[in-house]
Amino acid sequence: MNQQQSLRKFRGWFFNLLIDYFLNSDWIIVIKDFKKSGENIEREYLGLTEYNDEIIYLDKDRGTPNILVHELCHFVLKDVFEKMSANLPWKELKKVKGRWRAEKEFEWREDRTLEFEELFYNSLTERQIGILQGLIDEARTRYKNEG
Repeated sequence: MNQQQSLRKFRGWFFNLLIDYFLNSDWIIVIKDFKKSGENIEREYLGLTEYNDEIIYLDKDRGTPNILVHELCHFVLKDVFEKMSANLPWKELKKVKGRWRAEKEFEWREDRTLEFEELFYNSLTERQIGILQGLIDEARTRYKNEG
């Protein structure tokens, strides 16, 4: 098996693992109108992962498959990124924006998530993107029926 075939197989394996893990968890996707949010900071959000409630929120108009990939990364890699950022030496964290260590750790985790989103989303096939879009469409249908 050559390298390209191996990378495609790995991408497919990881995508299936990610989707299976999400679908077999108690987590749900909820559509939210962030522009009408009571909290000013949320008005620019495209997505939000709420760990305590086990909900991934996506914006009703701007929630796209790549935003879902970003939020799924938070869902799957939260513990890994938290442990990594907590163990980073100050020398590394100084390079990250923020005033305090906690802010810098948060920004570092967000930067890694953005890297994951860009690399992973751009490697997905049309079929895989269609599966993500199907999850979003299902959540939008629930939003319209409940809203």
